[in-house]
Amino acid sequence: HKKPNPSERMGAEQSQLSETVSKRTVVNFFINGKEYSVNTEIEKVGTGSLLVDYIRDNVGLKGTKYMCREGGCGACVVTAKTKNPNTGEDIVRSVNSCLIPVFACDGWDISTIESL
Repeated sequence: HKKPNPSERMGAEQSQLSETVSKRTVVNFFINGKEYSVNTEIEKVGTGSLLVDYIRDNVGLKGTKYMCREGGCGACVVTAKTKNPNTGEDIVRSVNSCLIPVFACDGWDISTIESL
């Protein structure tokens, strides 16, 4: 199954995010309470690698599925707790992990179906 380039299906604001993300070499986040530190110089995770693939292939959690890889079907949905940049308050939202580059997840607290 071909893994499409994320920039092929992103809107303008997401493309700008990709430019910022592509400059990072290290990102830290939690998945189901466990901390992960991803370094492109050590791991085989490129700046265009998607969260759904990292969760399935690197973490080994297969409950997060991939189907359409376009954000339409919802099979890849996870929750992400982040901080509101203006208030510092926690925000919990659902995200399509098939659209999110791993390097956009810095500081996130991600929960998959396995955490329920």
